[in-house]
Amino acid sequence: MQYPVCIEPLSHLLCNEGQHSKLQYFTNEVAMNFDLLERQRLIDGEILAQEPTVDFAFGISEENTKRHPRLVLVEVKLNVENANNIKRNVINDKFIHSIDLLNPIANTPIYDYKYIVVTKRIQLEMKKKQCFTHNDKVKIVTVRDLYLEFWQ
Repeated sequence: MQYPVCIEPLSHLLCNEGQHSKLQYFTNEVAMNFDLLERQRLIDGEILAQEPTVDFAFGISEENTKRHPRLVLVEVKLNVENANNIKRNVINDKFIHSIDLLNPIANTPIYDYKYIVVTKRIQLEMKKKQCFTHNDKVKIVTVRDLYLEFWQ
């Protein structure tokens, strides 16, 4: 990996983004911290300015093999008190900027769906309001949902 300094435990990233639950789903899983990646690429002179990006990405492959690897982009909004504070255009811009940040350094395709991790209450509010369309390919999940989707 070209930027090993950007890899952190997933539990640490979630804690930094507001997960305060005593129940920890992630123990050994790691992810790429986009704040660190962007900062390092700025220091290295590979980008000129920082843009809003998602919080992290992790790699997946087909049925625990190395076939068809992909990166899953994740934005965490666990500290949000009101679903109205999560703006579709802002989130979509973060996904676009994150993909742009990865393009020159990652040969791994991006997973079809992108994820927003929220509390259960915010998840229900956002689903009721239909904040994202099917074409956005965004899934609004809890930490537990994310764990069950990829590690269970």
